Amino acid sequence: MKNNELHKSARNILASALQDCDSAPLPEEEICELIDTIIEGSHKTYRYILFTAITAKAADSNLNPLVLQKKANTWGTYDARSLCHKVLVPFEREHLNNSLGGSNEPFLNKPARFEMLSLDNAVRNGNDKKLLNLLCVRLPKIKSDAEAWAALCYLMRLLRKKAEAIPERFIEVQMERGGAAIEIRSFLDCFLEHNNGGEVLTLALAGILNEFLTDDPTYRIEVHNLNQSGASSREISDLDLYRNEKIFALFELKDKDFDIPDIQHAVRKAIEGGCDSLNFIYGRFASFDSQTVQSYRTALIEDSFCLNVFPIDAFIDSLLIVAPSLNLGRMINYMLNTAESCHFSTDTSSLLLDIGKDFEETKMTSQHF
Repeated sequence: MKNNELHKSARNILASALQDCDSAPLPEEEICELIDTIIEGSHKTYRYILFTAITAKAADSNLNPLVLQKKANTWGTYDARSLCHKVLVPFEREHLNNSLGGSNEPFLNKPARFEMLSLDNAVRNGNDKKLLNLLCVRLPKIKSDAEAWAALCYLMRLLRKKAEAIPERFIEVQMERGGAAIEIRSFLDCFLEHNNGGEVLTLALAGILNEFLTDDPTYRIEVHNLNQSGASSREISDLDLYRNEKIFALFELKDKDFDIPDIQHAVRKAIEGGCDSLNFIYGRFASFDSQTVQSYRTALIEDSFCLNVFPIDAFIDSLLIVAPSLNLGRMINYMLNTAESCHFSTDTSSLLLDIGKDFEETKMTSQHF
């Protein structure tokens, strides 16, 4: 089946699955378990790979659900990346409230850049390896378009439920860069007046970093739940920044009083993770002995380790000056997605929405005068 024919068939099937998913029969239990594990898991790219594979198989039973690229040396090849980016991503945005994660081009990420899913694909050990193995073993069990249809309808029910649970989104209003910078700075200024157990500081940092890097798909931000330290085998700091799937920068966050042992613990984790630098970002609710911290930084320099200690406001201002594009609505939506995926408190998500609504209402009022 040619690309345009596959895309047309997939669009029709997705629309039908969304409409009829409640009445469709359930797939086999092991397929349900596969879908539950991948969709509820922390790896965004594998969610899109799963969605693409099941949709493709439902549209054409002759396609191989393990295929990622047309040139793969196997049967049933097709252009999975094109199907995902041109069909599934717009469908997710329009009908599913970005419930897969709101990625524009998920197949640019490393797990989707192989020719096909295989147990031999290079992947981090731990959870990522388990998810890859699960996909490789269970996707081939979907052999017919009828089985794929049942799997797609089950997946659609799950995504629809997630979409309904996601708070309302903000319109991504395009503004001149200077105006957008002022708007974002004002929003974050209000947001950072709160603490919420450090979640506000974490989301503010993640939001401004994502705005700065949004046009460069080689970067990936990994935010960790502050109350579940060490839950992920990949976790090094509170926010780990990857470039081409390799660790690029570490950010440890404190929005309460801290001292040298707190910093030493973060530095030790960074060194154990194979890094020679750490950004320690503190919020408005934090205080510390600056002279002692500076002495410690100097000692680390002698050991060839770079420790940067920044107040969040100064860090935000430095990025706003050089960010290539800025959009408040996009930033709030990203922060809401991050709060949900990290299982932050509902109070924090509600705070984001409340402040965002205040800014929308102020903008609408000013436009009438």
